[in-house]
Parts: sequence; C-alpha cells; structure tokens
Amino acid sequence: MIGALYTSVRLEEDWLRAALYFVIFLGLIFTGAGKFSIDRLLQTRKTKQHRGSVF
Repeated sequence: MIGALYTSVRLEEDWLRAALYFVIFLGLIFTGAGKFSIDRLLQTRKTKQHRGSVF
C-alpha cells in the first residue's frame, strides 16, 4: 500500500484515494475484520452444526 501511495504521488495522480486505502489497510491489520470476516462466518456455522448434532 505504501508503494501504491508513492506511485500515485510520483505520477501526480489523485493520491488521496491511495492514502484512504492505506488507512483502511492499516486499520484492518491492527483490528481484524471482526464479525464481518469469513473466519467468523465459518466458525459460527461450525458451532451451530455441533449444537444440533445428537453426539
């Protein structure tokens, strides 16, 4: 993401969009996707299957 930001500034394009993506990228690195992640979806689906089983 830093490379994209550097390239957009270097080519004198709209760097604000690249900066916004960089901020979102950093936020997801430090906080994770949370309840919107695929891992969470698979985990809740797995626990629902185990609760419904007879064993």
